[in-house]
Amino acid sequence: MNIILNNKNREDIFVTIMILDKNVGQFLKSKPIISMLNKWQLILFSDGSLTQNLYSFTGNSIKTHIQNENSHILINTKKIRRIWLSDMEEKKLIFAQSSWHLKKDLIQKSEQNNKKPIGEILIKYKKDISKEIQEIYYGHSIYLNKYFQSQEPVWGRKCKLYYKKKLLVTIDEFFSPRLIYLF
Repeated sequence: MNIILNNKNREDIFVTIMILDKNVGQFLKSKPIISMLNKWQLILFSDGSLTQNLYSFTGNSIKTHIQNENSHILINTKKIRRIWLSDMEEKKLIFAQSSWHLKKDLIQKSEQNNKKPIGEILIKYKKDISKEIQEIYYGHSIYLNKYFQSQEPVWGRKCKLYYKKKLLVTIDEFFSPRLIYLF
């Protein structure tokens, strides 16, 4: 799988090591993957607010830094957003890229709150959403390793958020190897 992570159109390679089975709610797994996943399960499979979980792990507020935000008009309105979540010491903990499938009323609300994490925006406007974790990534990224200040492999996941059973946003999240040492 190739995922574009920066504005220079350079691609970093991530391998999808797990695809969640939607029919039975279990994931396909192998023994080597399970041993690597043990420490990462809480982060990778959490369906709660990622920002709230980070706050719990670090005990500090989490900062949101917008890297890039563009609006693209396709068949439907779609907005691409790239952000970094960091701790109070400015250490980058998560890179997230989201593709929003927005209705006009939500576009205005999201633009007013574009410096806030997705979960916080949805909570503020009392949007009852469901989250579906679709893929788990594992790989190396020159780009992410530079910002995470680590040479260790990077874990990530792809999630889809639904509002009233309609797709609202697709999110690719990549986690700093440092996160595992916070708990």
